[in-house]
Amino acid sequence: MLCRDRGVGEFVYPRKMNWEKLIEFVDNSPPEVINAVSDKILGASPNTYIFTKHLAEAAIEDAAAEGLPCFISRPAIGNNYCLIS
Repeated sequence: MLCRDRGVGEFVYPRKMNWEKLIEFVDNSPPEVINAVSDKILGASPNTYIFTKHLAEAAIEDAAAEGLPCFISRPAIGNNYCLIS
């Protein structure tokens, strides 16, 4: 189902990157390396907010798969949420 016909689906979008590997890379890399590859990491994401929101939703989806009751609220687009079961 799409919320309010804005083209935003009430589901977790397919992953473009493994969030755990990205955190490991950032934790173990010097800032100059991270800065040098940041555009490649961001890919087609229009900004860092959307990129990190997508990573956070992937982490929540993984937690839900392990049995933690979760849901994703997207208040910026109205009373929309994505229930993860």
